[in-house]
Amino acid sequence: MIGVALDALIGDPRRGHPVAAFGRAAAALEASDYADSRRRGAAHTAACVAVAIAPAALIQRRTRGRPLLRLTATAITAWAVTGARSLRHEAERTYVSLSEDDLPAAREILPSLCGRDPSRLGSKEIARAVIESVAENTSDAVVAPLLWGAVAGLPGLAAYRAINTLDAMIGHRSPRYERFGWAAARLDDAANWIPARITALLTIACAPLTPTPKVTPTPTAASTPSTPSLTPPVPPSPTAAGTPTVPPAPRVTPAPPSPADPSTAIAPPASVPPASFPAAPPTTAAPAPARWMAPSMSVGARNVPPQRDGWRHPCAKLAAAGEVPAREVTAEDASAGDVPAREAAAGDAAAGDTDARDTAAVRDVWRALRGDREYRGPDTEAAREAWRALRRYGGQHPSPNAGRCEAAFAGALGIRLGGTNVYHGITETRPGLGDGRPPDPVDIPRAIRLSRNITLAATAVAALIALSRPQPARGPTT
Repeated sequence: MIGVALDALIGDPRRGHPVAAFGRAAAALEASDYADSRRRGAAHTAACVAVAIAPAALIQRRTRGRPLLRLTATAITAWAVTGARSLRHEAERTYVSLSEDDLPAAREILPSLCGRDPSRLGSKEIARAVIESVAENTSDAVVAPLLWGAVAGLPGLAAYRAINTLDAMIGHRSPRYERFGWAAARLDDAANWIPARITALLTIACAPLTPTPKVTPTPTAASTPSTPSLTPPVPPSPTAAGTPTVPPAPRVTPAPPSPADPSTAIAPPASVPPASFPAAPPTTAAPAPARWMAPSMSVGARNVPPQRDGWRHPCAKLAAAGEVPAREVTAEDASAGDVPAREAAAGDAAAGDTDARDTAAVRDVWRALRGDREYRGPDTEAAREAWRALRRYGGQHPSPNAGRCEAAFAGALGIRLGGTNVYHGITETRPGLGDGRPPDPVDIPRAIRLSRNITLAATAVAALIALSRPQPARGPTT
C-alpha cells in the first residue's frame, strides 16, 4: 500500500529508474548472446530474470525478523515496479492533444503507451489505442505486480517486472524476435494468466463507479437569440391544410405625442405596413459579473496571481474550436470542489486573453480528467455489460490475457474495442470486443477513472493476501 501511494504521489523518476537500468543491462546482454534461435532466447530470458531475482531474494533474507526494514524494502520495490501514475499521465496527455485537435502531438505520444504504428491513425483510432492500452496495462503495470508481491514478496515483485519488461523488449512478433523472443512472450503469458482474470473481475466490480458523463449540447445560432425580444411571441393562427403559415410582423407602437405640442402626433400612413418602421433598439442593463469575477479575483481564500504577458493556461485553448457552450460558474461548481478549474479561468480572464468559451473549456476539461462530479449512484447495468462482454468476447482476442481485460473495459464503458492494428509493419485484424459504439476521445477520461478504481481495489486485495500469509519467524537473538 505504501508503494502504491508513493507511485501515485511522485511517479517514476526521470533518471535512475531501476527498471530502466534493468532494460539497459538486458539490451547489453542481448548484443552479445543474440541468435535467431528459441533456445538462445530462452537462455537469455532465464539469465535476465535470475539477475533481477537474486538481489531481491537476498534483501528479503536479510530483512527476516526486521519488520521495519522489510516494510521499507517492500514499499520501495513496489513503487519501482508499479506504473499507475505514468500510465494515467500518458493517457491524459493524449486526451488533451486530441481535445485540441492536435493529431501530430497525439501520434507522437501514443508510442509511449503501445507499440502500434500511429502514423495513419485518426482521433477515434488513437482513442481506441489509448483505451486498449489502459485496459491491458492496468493488469500488467498495477494488478499483476501487486498480486505477485503479495504472494511471493520481494522476489515476486522483481521477477514479474523483469518478465514483463523482457516481453516488451523482445516478446513481440517481428523478423528479429519471432524466435528469440518466444520464451519471453510465453513466460509473460504464464505470469499474467491469473492477474489478467482478476483484473477483469475487478473491472466488473468497479464498473458501477464509472457512470457515463453528462453531455451538454452546444447552443446554435437558431437556439440562442442575439438580442432580447420586446414583445412576447405570437402563436401562429390555425390555417387550412397545405396553406403555408406566415409569421406575423412585429408590432411597433409609436411614441406617444408630447402633451405640450399635440400636433407632433403623426400617424403612419395606412398604405405602409407597420413592419417598415424600425423599432427603437432595446435598452438593457449591463450584465452582472459572474460570481468568480470579483474585483479582487479571489477564489476561496487564495488570490489569483497576475498572469505573465502572453501566458495562457494550457486548458484555455481547448475552446478554440468553439465546441464548448459558454456557462457561468455557479454555486454548484463551488460545491463540486472545482477550485483549480475556476482559478485557471479567473487568471485567464484577469489577463484579458480569454472569453466565456475558454472559461467553460477549462472547467469541462478539468471535470473530464477528475471524473463526473454529478455521480448519482452505482450503475449496475455497466457491471452486467462488463460481465457479458467478458464471457462473450474475452476468449476471442489473440492474447490469452489482454482479451479479458479489454473485453471487460469495453463492456464497462459501453464501447466496442478491437480492429485493425499495425505493429512493426505487420497488419493484424483483431475481433471486435463489446457491443457498444466505437470509442471517442471523451471515453479516455472514463477509462482512466476506471483504471484508478481498479488500482485501489487491487491494492486492497493484495494487502489482504499479504496479511493472510504466515509471517516468518524472528531470527534468534543473541
